[in-house]
Amino acid sequence: MTVDLHTHTTISDGKLDPRDLVRAAARAGIRVLAVTDHDTTEAMEECLDEGRKLGLQVVPGIEISSFTHDPAAKDPAHAERNLHVLAYFSPERLSAIFEWQNERRAAREERLDRMIERLAELGAPLRREDVTGKTLDPRRSIGRAHVARALVARGHVADQREAFERFLGMGKPAYVDYPRPSAGEVCALVRRLAGVAVVAHPGLDDLEPCLESLKECGIAGVEVFHPDHSQETMQRFLSRARALDLLATGGSDFHAGQKSEGGALGSVSLPGEHWLRLEEALARVAKAEGAGEKR
Repeated sequence: MTVDLHTHTTISDGKLDPRDLVRAAARAGIRVLAVTDHDTTEAMEECLDEGRKLGLQVVPGIEISSFTHDPAAKDPAHAERNLHVLAYFSPERLSAIFEWQNERRAAREERLDRMIERLAELGAPLRREDVTGKTLDPRRSIGRAHVARALVARGHVADQREAFERFLGMGKPAYVDYPRPSAGEVCALVRRLAGVAVVAHPGLDDLEPCLESLKECGIAGVEVFHPDHSQETMQRFLSRARALDLLATGGSDFHAGQKSEGGALGSVSLPGEHWLRLEEALARVAKAEGAGEKR
């Protein structure tokens, strides 16, 4: 059974709309698909409906931008680590997250305006509609990948990799941070929503030294299997997950864009034993939430 627990739609920075993503997953032989758009679950109703039609199990998810601190860092100025948290839920819990999503969308909109201002100062002007399109779907969550694509389309850079290396990467001249919840705040949110929180692509963000402290915050798992993790990296994080009694998850991080935007659908499949552990964990937190509501 092919299980892909990390994918994106056009509601964030993917290239396929929600229904097309589920159809493409079905064609790829995927039987369990998690849709994990950045800071939004707006795609989920369509994805769940299409999944029911096609006999494909869709797991509601979200990828939340966050940060944590490296407890082993010698220099406090460089102790902060970029952190993306993949959170998985049962379909019944989706409505509770909408208010939080609206706050995150407003922060992303303000960030976009500031990035466009900086790019103009750097000689790479963009119009807002270059990034958002002429008719912006109000559900969409706009991020740096959209700006990178606009820079390519306007001829300011050759490809998205160059856009991040010259302008948009952390520490680059057009990079703009925005208010992000801490790891503890994200885990508290996911806990309130009866979900399971997992560290996304820890190898990319150098998060191995932080795993123990992240577990103390409430992180329940580690995305071990990812297209940008080497076999050695996957084995290392799998060993760490076992040692810390954390779930091991995985997925393609599919965007349907360039190579720098994840892998092909189903190119990274979570082994069945690990999917069953995550499924059991989701059932446990849902049951505990139900028991709490009855008290």
